[in-house]
Amino acid sequence: MTAPSWPDRGPQLAVSFSGGGFRASLAGLGMTRALADLGLLGNVRFTSSVSGGSWANALLALNWDDLKERNFETEAVDQLLVEPFVKRITTTSLSRRMTLRLWKVIGPRTRTDLLADAFDDWFGHGRTLGDLSADARFIFNATNLTTGRRFSFDQQHLGERGADSLPSEKMRVADALAASAALPGALSAQRLPRSVARPPRPSRPLLVDGAVYDNLGIEPLRDLDTHPLMVVLDAGAPLHRLNRDLGIIDTLRRSSAVGMNQLTAVRERWFVASLRAWEHWADQNPDQHRSYMADQAHSDAAIASWRLRQANAETKPGETPPPMPPAGAHWGVIFRLDTSMDAKPSHAAYHESRHTRYEDDPQAPEVPPWRDGTFSAAAFRAHTANVPMSAGRFEDYICRDLIYRGWWLTRETIRTFHPEVLATIPAWSEWYAPAITKTG
Repeated sequence: MTAPSWPDRGPQLAVSFSGGGFRASLAGLGMTRALADLGLLGNVRFTSSVSGGSWANALLALNWDDLKERNFETEAVDQLLVEPFVKRITTTSLSRRMTLRLWKVIGPRTRTDLLADAFDDWFGHGRTLGDLSADARFIFNATNLTTGRRFSFDQQHLGERGADSLPSEKMRVADALAASAALPGALSAQRLPRSVARPPRPSRPLLVDGAVYDNLGIEPLRDLDTHPLMVVLDAGAPLHRLNRDLGIIDTLRRSSAVGMNQLTAVRERWFVASLRAWEHWADQNPDQHRSYMADQAHSDAAIASWRLRQANAETKPGETPPPMPPAGAHWGVIFRLDTSMDAKPSHAAYHESRHTRYEDDPQAPEVPPWRDGTFSAAAFRAHTANVPMSAGRFEDYICRDLIYRGWWLTRETIRTFHPEVLATIPAWSEWYAPAITKTG
């Protein structure tokens, strides 16, 4: 696929939507809304998603051209993405819908096909990956049980990294989303159609939820040739301590949850270390950092040329390489729904992090106005992080809470760690027209 173009102004962005059911979808829409508020949504050039986050990714991808026509305004995000999704999940239970249609699982059709059909009826309307805009690369990730590797879909290709890719232009966005969100046990593993998989093959891909391999969805973004500003949402639920005995089935489930939790923690620690490496480089080499950031497109092209000449032994003795970030360093932000933005103490564990600089902004309180007096900041963090991972019907006030939480975290982390990319930092504006009558 042709590399996305550089924005006219400001940095490229790469956005990752994690798994976590509709909890992740709603927080991801809040993140999208914040990027629009901050004037950065039109700079997104890469997205990556798994599981529940793929709903937010798909809605963004399907509506990209319309958003572009409306200059990626917040009101457009509300009308095209937020309100249609909230209306669907507050009036309809996806789980119930699929249960009532189980009789349609005949022959080769599976429960995952029912999920794809539901999304297509609601939002996809038959549109394919090839129909999506080429402005950005929209990536949907699944896990291939056949090989144990990540399997991704974008506008032109599907397949595994390092393997022969297959054309994807005619595959429905709904089918890519369903493969990405095929939760093992609840949904069936998805096989690619033989027309896509190009028989004969020793074994066709057998696809399940991308969260099995990488619940953060960051792997496709870490080896990009450019250095976009990365915005990563982790909407996975925290793992709580148990105070009861477990039977055999619950022990297996708990063991799987612990394993996934630790895998995500390892990826998160690696990513945080890469962010701190970038911060350290910028703080210790301000001239080099300033030179690189002055024109990233030109800088990245110069770096690519240098590395190619170096690999071919064409560099001259003593030749100075162009300013470049350290290997493995990334700039961006990552946050969980229970992330505290309180300023961290300046001891050894945090002395390299800009997190010590955080200051509250009265325009954006951590506890939203409609929850003021109901929750403390810590309680609101726990409340949103512990919304059950579900595809059932959601109450409207839960939707509002999660969207605000994703919006607030995106706004505050970028404001704290990378204020240089912001021209404006607006306050929260209402998006949901009907009055919220329940308080939860």
